[in-house]
Amino acid sequence: MPCELTNEQINQSIENARRMFDRQMSTYVPHALENISDDYEVQLATGSKGPLYVTFLIPETDQTYVRMSIFELVERRVLPRMAYGEWYQLRSLWDTYMRARAFDPEWVWDQSRNVLLFDCRNGPFDIFYIEARPLTAEAIPGEMEYDFLRTVLAHTNLILARGTRGRFPGGIPGPAGNIAMNAPDLRAEANAVLLEVQENLNGYAEPISPIFG
Repeated sequence: MPCELTNEQINQSIENARRMFDRQMSTYVPHALENISDDYEVQLATGSKGPLYVTFLIPETDQTYVRMSIFELVERRVLPRMAYGEWYQLRSLWDTYMRARAFDPEWVWDQSRNVLLFDCRNGPFDIFYIEARPLTAEAIPGEMEYDFLRTVLAHTNLILARGTRGRFPGGIPGPAGNIAMNAPDLRAEANAVLLEVQENLNGYAEPISPIFG
């Protein structure tokens, strides 16, 4: 039995569904850089939506108890080799020294060049960041796969409604009389599905906006 849709039309329906989901979701790619000093830049992937999250970490080799907060000391179970009072005094002197001699690391996303810039002149620092890239079918969460398939089907129905079925609303003559076309039903059903899926997407994730350091 011949199919009313070509492979190109089916692929276009899949792409239309991907674009709809891409407005609310992304493929999240984590990156880690180690021992970065001075100015440093990273060229992001073509089509990247930019950084979603960036944080600077003190390299493990430089994580002495002098540079740790009291909360990190407790978490890591690191005990200063001195009385706590003396450690607090040393820590306050260290913080004052750091504020006087340098500054915190910074970053910025240059959208014109699609480059992530880091200022680590007070380094070295380890850097962890998450890049948001265009959504791929593999990255669609499992709980949204059914909605994605429904969206693809809705777009195929819209194509059918615009095709032969839509061009002959009164039906096509046949041996046993007119063959009724269901273009209005297909169009109404498809639009209802797309509206419902969009509401589900709005409740699942907020649109990703570029963020700046």
